[in-house]
Amino acid sequence: MKMYFAGAENGQFYPLLLKNGVKSLLASAYYLDYDVIPEPLQHCDLLMDSGGFTARMHGKTIDVAKYADFLNRNKIKLAFNLDTNDVDETLKNQDYLEQNTQTKILPVYHFSDYQDPNHRDLIYEYIKKHDFIALGGVAGLRLPPEKQFVFLDFVFALTKDKIKIHGLGQAAMKLHRRYPYYSADSTSWLAGGKFRSLTKLEGFGTKVMNKSILKGDKRSEIGYNLIHQRYEDLNIYNIKEMLKIEDFVTRLWASRGVKWEN
Repeated sequence: MKMYFAGAENGQFYPLLLKNGVKSLLASAYYLDYDVIPEPLQHCDLLMDSGGFTARMHGKTIDVAKYADFLNRNKIKLAFNLDTNDVDETLKNQDYLEQNTQTKILPVYHFSDYQDPNHRDLIYEYIKKHDFIALGGVAGLRLPPEKQFVFLDFVFALTKDKIKIHGLGQAAMKLHRRYPYYSADSTSWLAGGKFRSLTKLEGFGTKVMNKSILKGDKRSEIGYNLIHQRYEDLNIYNIKEMLKIEDFVTRLWASRGVKWEN
């Protein structure tokens, strides 16, 4: 499983990620102002987000031609489609980007598509045309596990280990133990600096530690780090643990006979 570390468009973040061994980065075209990407990112395994959702949250719309021009100027190899709240427009954007860029464009199948009887079958269309599909609408909605599983069981029953699946914001170990994702993205590594929260790989899962649950553990190494370490050092801790998680999940699915080609 490949973990894309999100937030790479930030000039404070991508140097830290690259310095600490991260090879796969996710950046938002919206936060890059659809301009030229920083030189260090031009040599990375970079996945580009259209920024469409962020733009809508700010009351703006993104023209698909502008996004296509951005992808071409920066020679982006892999990017998400510019999806909108209108399924027909989203499909038209997919076709436009495929025809007018050299970028591999990932269609995004949302939980909302699955819920809508009129759009549920979109996944079949995507599977016929694409070998790499992104799944969205799980992380943002904070779906309870039972709803996540129903949605993901449906998708992975169709894709199995034949179609690559990227999970948007789907980095939870409970999902990666259950489903053979090809890749996922996450901002969890930033929780150290934002919330003084650390994620640690333990056994077949992860343990999240923060000041509010330390209680009498303040004298431990973790407790000391949470209280006294610099924010950057806490982010570095999370980066290293997420790289361990990436390796662990890759080896777990290899032991089950699933080995993805890049």
